[in-house]
Amino acid sequence: MKFLLIAFIFLGYFTTCKEEVGSKLDQIIVYSADGVDIVLDNVRDSRCPTDATCVWEGNVIVDMILLKADEQEPFTLHSAAQEGPQEMKVLDVNVKLIDIKPYPVSAQREYELSEYEVELEVQ
Repeated sequence: MKFLLIAFIFLGYFTTCKEEVGSKLDQIIVYSADGVDIVLDNVRDSRCPTDATCVWEGNVIVDMILLKADEQEPFTLHSAAQEGPQEMKVLDVNVKLIDIKPYPVSAQREYELSEYEVELEVQ
């Protein structure tokens, strides 16, 4: 049975992982259902700022870890298909990056990991 779930991380409202993932504790969980958790590990954002004119749209790289039963598997998705995969199968779970916010603004500071909203399709 396929299902679509859109997972969001809201500023000031997020769940932390209580299990040890690698050597890090208290990671941000962006998806949790049916025995599968997806943890946000890192975001590298080189997208063109909304208030700038760019030749190329840029790319955001989202590093995550999928936890299923006793297994964990790190994986990386990209917003720009020419830079890397936008979707992949991880531990028999299909994960697709739909969107990530906030979009960069040139005069703004770098965002904390907890400030990102990640929209995924998980099947």
